Amino acid sequence: MKQMITTNKTPRAITVIGYCLLFIVLVIVLASCSGDSSEMRAQLEELERQNHEYEDFTTDSLAKELVDYFDRHGTANERLRAHYILGCVYRDLGEAPRAVDCYLNAISQADTTAAECDYRTLSAVYSQMALLFHNQFLLTNEIRARKTSAYYAAKDNDDFFSIYEYARTAGTYILLNEIDSAEYVLNRAINQYESNGYHDNAIESSLILAYLYLEYRDKPHEAKPLLDQYEEYLLDKNLQGAKLQMYYYKGRYYEMVGQIDSAEICYRKIYRPNMSYIEQDPMYRGLLSVYKNKGVVDSIVKYTELFCATNDSSVVVKDQNITAQMAASYNYNRYQKEALQNAEKSYRATISLIIISILSVIILLVAFYLMYRYKKNHMKLQEAYNLAVSKRKELQEELDSLKALNDSSLVTQKEEQLEGQDQKIAVLDNLRKKIIAKDKLSAFEMSDIAQLFQKKKSFKKENPSPDEDQWTELVSQFRQDMPSVYTIMTSGSLALSDRQLKICILLLLDYDESIIAAMLGSKPQTINTAKVRANEKLFHVSDSASLKANLRQLIAN
Repeated sequence: MKQMITTNKTPRAITVIGYCLLFIVLVIVLASCSGDSSEMRAQLEELERQNHEYEDFTTDSLAKELVDYFDRHGTANERLRAHYILGCVYRDLGEAPRAVDCYLNAISQADTTAAECDYRTLSAVYSQMALLFHNQFLLTNEIRARKTSAYYAAKDNDDFFSIYEYARTAGTYILLNEIDSAEYVLNRAINQYESNGYHDNAIESSLILAYLYLEYRDKPHEAKPLLDQYEEYLLDKNLQGAKLQMYYYKGRYYEMVGQIDSAEICYRKIYRPNMSYIEQDPMYRGLLSVYKNKGVVDSIVKYTELFCATNDSSVVVKDQNITAQMAASYNYNRYQKEALQNAEKSYRATISLIIISILSVIILLVAFYLMYRYKKNHMKLQEAYNLAVSKRKELQEELDSLKALNDSSLVTQKEEQLEGQDQKIAVLDNLRKKIIAKDKLSAFEMSDIAQLFQKKKSFKKENPSPDEDQWTELVSQFRQDMPSVYTIMTSGSLALSDRQLKICILLLLDYDESIIAAMLGSKPQTINTAKVRANEKLFHVSDSASLKANLRQLIAN
């Protein structure tokens, strides 16, 4: 017995020890993972700091490790940040196509439906993409990226960066020769800068607008106050490059207004020692233009040579070839990636389409069934109402006959029957009006055919009365938008004639009786008689004046 007890205790002890060991292992693993997580986040933050402080990356090894780790263990925001940093690494390494692919991957990681989405980083991704697109001369892509960057900056409540990114599209529009768009963007950006208190930025954008007026709009007098404002702004600023740019624009202004000597002074102010070729370009361009205007041949030859030197065609051709190669490389990678994504989307779309089609068929069948039931019940209600009205008319005629015979006992009996019939009609009319509430008079009034008829109220030779096809379309539209009222007007023994129906529709469109008569080719007396009969059939009132009000009341109730 003791042996059996000992044998039973041993496995239990082993089991307890096993659980303890497993728990210890789990704790160690979790602690290790936690340590890895903290270390990886610290490394990601360090790379972000380097990027923020414009320290060039020289290797992609750490950034690739971070992407691999956060793809498996990170949140949506961490994956976004890791792929963005890898893109910035490839940007600094001069691998633009790979950088764009990383930025696209970063965008795909972002969960824009989440409240905690990192819109700041997402905006930065699009901004960096725009810079690469600009360098590759993919200008429409650049504009799209900058606008998206501005959108997400606004979502992050970063008003300045949102306006800044939007304003930068102006220069790209100028390169595309879309001057109207550039002018619109600049004016809007200037207003937004001023509205948000960024006065200096508004003035800087004004200089670009001045350039646009001078180079593309031939509006020197509109550019002048912008240039003066910018010159006053520079008095307290030590911005040498901005001053040189401003001198060139002022020189262009003076040339355009015929003050050639003042233009030459401005162009010569651009000069400073050790200028680069790019900086020399506007100076020589301006001086060449000045001496062309003055007709000084020796100076024209001199500045033509200098200007050509700053625009060496071999450099331009080299840059064009590099741009073409980068664009082609980017396009190839992008199209390859899009092809794979489109194949996956196509498969998902096919499955979705099948499901949607099945659901649509079910919904249509249910809708048709409900419509059938609705129309059937409505027709029955209308027939019962018409029958009750006819019965009341018969009772009224019998009552009038009995009153003529002075048969008091039967008169009382008929009056009671008539009262009961009135109550029945009231109940049916109430039900009728509840259904009519579903009609949409406003939709009918705004329809194309109703609007066409509204234009015909003037009734002139150039605006003739409608033809049969237009009448048919109007009645069909009325039937579609006002099904219940249409059913009342056209059902049972009290159905309106074609003329009476058209008159009622035109009354609902606020037509005067004289215009209705002209459009239907009838005399006003004929229209008046038709209105009386329509009023009797629908509302048991023997006059024409109240028909329009009764129709409106019928719909309102």
